Amino acid sequence: MYVADHQTAGRGRAGRVWETPAGTSLTVSWVLRPRATGPDLAWAPLVVGLAAVRALRSLGVDAWVKWPNDIVVRVDEDEVPGWGPWRKVAGILCEVVGDAVVAGTGVNVLQAADELPVPHAASLASLGCAASRVDVLGALGTALRDTTARWDVDPEGMRDEAEAVCATIGWDVAVDVGTAAPVAGRAIGLGEDGSLLVESASGRRTAVLAGDVRVRRA
Repeated sequence: MYVADHQTAGRGRAGRVWETPAGTSLTVSWVLRPRATGPDLAWAPLVVGLAAVRALRSLGVDAWVKWPNDIVVRVDEDEVPGWGPWRKVAGILCEVVGDAVVAGTGVNVLQAADELPVPHAASLASLGCAASRVDVLGALGTALRDTTARWDVDPEGMRDEAEAVCATIGWDVAVDVGTAAPVAGRAIGLGEDGSLLVESASGRRTAVLAGDVRVRRA
């Protein structure tokens, strides 16, 4: 485990970078050594996301996973294009290094509402949760230990557990997949490989392995 007080060159999906002011967020990287190998490691972001959801719920925050690697909460405020009523409170980036998975996790903890960098962001403080960064670190460490241990003994059971906390399922979405046209339709579940299953209006089902999800409507 490696914890930083702040970041000046944080790295996310698709080469995105961000900064976190000192003393406001929990930025931590975990070194995991799961039994899963090869393609099964595609589940890592969802397993870590499931652990993050459980950790934040233990602190009183009704968190969910926005496929594939964001942690969100639903708010009763104006909807944000591409996000609807959901606000991002944490992000996850997993990278395979040798026989390990490095799971970088960033949680907005202490920022006031007017200090958040984008309209679709939230922090624990802005949601009324008084947890400290140390509280979040402890809860996340415990949940990650227990969730990854279950992944080792029951990898097939991870699908049902991850689906149960996935906010994306049941919404009409458009998934940006790079150079190809977005995959549009209703998100209906997760595939055996951790992909997002999207069903179009014509009934065609597409398994999306990676992409940025834009919420359209429930």
